[in-house]
Amino acid sequence: MDDYKLLWEKIKIKLICVGIPVIGLTILFYNLPKVNPFSGLEIIFFMIVNIFAELLIVELPIGIQISLSYPIMICVLLLFGPIITMWVYIPALVISQVMNKREPFKIIYNVSQISISIYIVSLFLPDSFSTIVLSRDILWIFLVIVFLNLLNITQVVLFISVKGSCNFFRIFKDIWFKEMLSVLPIYYATGLIMAVCYQAQGVLGSLIVIAPLLGIFSQLNIQNKLKIESHRANTDALTGLFNRRALTSWWQRVFPQILNTNKTLSVLMIDIDDFKKINDAYGHDVGDKVLKSVAGTIKKCIRRSDFVYRFGGEEFIVLLPESDINNAKKIAERVRLAINKIKISQIKDISVSIGVSGLNSCVLERSDDIPGELIRQADIAMYVAKREGKNRIWIYS
Repeated sequence: MDDYKLLWEKIKIKLICVGIPVIGLTILFYNLPKVNPFSGLEIIFFMIVNIFAELLIVELPIGIQISLSYPIMICVLLLFGPIITMWVYIPALVISQVMNKREPFKIIYNVSQISISIYIVSLFLPDSFSTIVLSRDILWIFLVIVFLNLLNITQVVLFISVKGSCNFFRIFKDIWFKEMLSVLPIYYATGLIMAVCYQAQGVLGSLIVIAPLLGIFSQLNIQNKLKIESHRANTDALTGLFNRRALTSWWQRVFPQILNTNKTLSVLMIDIDDFKKINDAYGHDVGDKVLKSVAGTIKKCIRRSDFVYRFGGEEFIVLLPESDINNAKKIAERVRLAINKIKISQIKDISVSIGVSGLNSCVLERSDDIPGELIRQADIAMYVAKREGKNRIWIYS
């Protein structure tokens, strides 16, 4: 039975990863020679604009990427039909993906899936809307655009599900509802407005819509890149936690507010027991697995208002705003017990020693460097916990 299941999985991979590119490229190379894209200035205009649009991809906070090239594709599809749409959209897509260093197969797959989607959707449209009458066509156009998006997402999810052995319906539902609720209305409205403006004023009409949107997308793209660079600079690459640079920033930005409002703060210093022995016995790959597992477990155990940082090799710091020592001890115990339950095949037991310190009158009165003193106290408490037998919590006093 397992052999048949494995064979079916291999067949599915072949059907999706070979079938879609073969069908898509066949559609593409059969249709493209039918039209000379350089026969009209309008087509050249849309081709050039779409290249810029495809390069200005913006990622929304919900994780969906949005690009102005998709509304342009919708506009061209409504105005000129499927073949011109392929000429306008696909060169921009290829240029963008090559510049982003995508794998050749993924570029071929993406080109094929969009070719299939455009071709199938075009079967439900006239060759072009010589005149779009909103009262007559708006619902029909909306349904066609939804269908276009549905086809595109289905092919993306098929690829993800067979390559990653994931559940098709779960991934489809997540992506589809995100697209439906956030991106699709923007694509629909913008593409339709472009097409109507083109019919009214030609290229100038479309440019009036596209130019300010390109400017907005350009600014959003720059902001996205800055956010990504900042995230990388403040994140530990292995565990995905904030790093020491981010910790320093927190002390500088947030801690003064805690002092000014007389709120409490506790600090946990967490150190993996016998981590050097784990690295020596099982190698750094296993050691990395332990670090990632411990980091993920800590994140699950703390509150949303808390912050966890990778402080050093096997050391982690947790900042607990509005948490006194007693509450900090409870959180520390929850972390310790959860880490004890981590199972990594080669290792029998994983444990941590945790030191706890808290903001109090003595720290405030006697120290000029309050953050440094809190960390020092938590570090001392952690070493006492190790000396007392490891796999335990110690409160600085």
